[in-house]
Amino acid sequence: MPSGLPFLELPPASAFLLPRGEFRFSTFAAYANTHAVSDDLLRTYSDGARHFLTSSDLVSIAAGSKGGMAYLVDGETLRLTLCGAVGLSDRLEAGFELPLLLHGGGFLDGTIESYHERFGFGDGGRAAFEQDRFIVAYADPDGSFYFEGAPDGIRPGDLALTLRGALFRGRSGGSALSGSIGVEIPTGDADRLDGNGAYDFSAGIEASWRFPRSSVHAGGRYAVPGGWDTAPWVDLGARPSGYAAWERRIGAAWGFQAQVVFGSGPMPHRVEADLGDHTIEMALGFRVRAGATGTIEMGILENLLPSKNAPDFGAYLGWRSLPARRGVHPTR
Repeated sequence: MPSGLPFLELPPASAFLLPRGEFRFSTFAAYANTHAVSDDLLRTYSDGARHFLTSSDLVSIAAGSKGGMAYLVDGETLRLTLCGAVGLSDRLEAGFELPLLLHGGGFLDGTIESYHERFGFGDGGRAAFEQDRFIVAYADPDGSFYFEGAPDGIRPGDLALTLRGALFRGRSGGSALSGSIGVEIPTGDADRLDGNGAYDFSAGIEASWRFPRSSVHAGGRYAVPGGWDTAPWVDLGARPSGYAAWERRIGAAWGFQAQVVFGSGPMPHRVEADLGDHTIEMALGFRVRAGATGTIEMGILENLLPSKNAPDFGAYLGWRSLPARRGVHPTR
């Protein structure tokens, strides 16, 4: 969600940490098409035609709605991320994540509407608004903001720094439990929705199990945003989230991956659902070895709440350079 990207949320992670002195680097791109609209706003434009929402209409509809608010989030966003981590000791790991964000109206609306119709998924009110436009608009009794038209270029978002420590390691090396803390530094531009202009904090816990040809990971996060320069009047809440992931190796070079993430937006919950609603997102993909220590990952993302269907549909492509373990031949 473009309205959620400015805030810190630690990504899912394995509980197995890097050994002392070893480094991991990865870069990945996620391209997401998003459409979300408040109930009263959708009812206003449910006449079968396509509409363009103006700032004055937004404020007027919000004032007459049951919850006193209205919103529309529509567009496509490319999130290119640079990540790294280093083992400070055998039980401590430090990492960073820097996103580069490109917002746009996109080109996938027509394809996704046809896809939702074919498989009977909810369309989240897509048919009521013009296609392939970028708009992030929100109004409540205390204020409003209205972004129409994507900002130019690709720019950095907020830099996240993390520190992870081992809480438990199984004697056989097949299980582990770790804890994480993170801080997000306001390096992104809040006027572009690339950052929130404040420091965010997060804590989490991860558990992992290794089996002969598969692995399972699960964990939870609790993030506290420091504020939002775009809408300083909004009383942002904490963002609890959780995840579960499974990977199955296929042969010597391939692996299948499945992941589910449970979360919520930072906005306060209001009558008739809003940007503070809970979300459930599924990712399915595969990983293939690239050279002695690299891997390439691909996947698709889909929301599992068809009544709203937001966040919506996305694709993922990543490359990761993993350290060769000491004493282990790279091909193994």
